[in-house]
Amino acid sequence: MMIVLRLAYAFILTCLIEYGVLVCLYEKKKEILLLSIFLNALTNIPLNLMGICLDLGLMHILWAEISIVLIEAVGYHCLLKNWKLSFLYSLLCNAISFFTGILLEIVYCLI
Repeated sequence: MMIVLRLAYAFILTCLIEYGVLVCLYEKKKEILLLSIFLNALTNIPLNLMGICLDLGLMHILWAEISIVLIEAVGYHCLLKNWKLSFLYSLLCNAISFFTGILLEIVYCLI
């Protein structure tokens, strides 16, 4: 049960952060905002599950994040039809949510 809660927490937090990033980038199309949630379900849940079950190190997580940026850029491109914008969305969303996650882990460890 604890794993399910951690996965849900990470997924919901990531979706909220990335939604906020897209809104800050002036994205208003509901299709793109919903696509963000779908892409996170596709990538965030497996990554966090592997991180929990396999106790991945930082380098493995970084390589996985690079793969996720590329996968999500392809997903965004399906709707945006613009590689630069698709890559920008994916890179910024994932970088900000990744570093927010690291900060939250640091704060959690300090408490």
